[in-house]
Amino acid sequence: MLAGTLVWTEAPLGWIAHWHLSWRGREYRWHNRGVSFDDAFPNAVDRAVPLVSGHGA
Repeated sequence: MLAGTLVWTEAPLGWIAHWHLSWRGREYRWHNRGVSFDDAFPNAVDRAVPLVSGHGA
């Protein structure tokens, strides 16, 4: 399951995105700072897809 939170911040200007992925008994977490709302979700998917496909670290 991929879950996350988005929090608006003015320094750095943009969203702070915290992501959490539970997959096959492992936990993965990452974050982005100062991203646009439209960039936050593709970033989450871009990071999650290699993990669930077995090609990520």
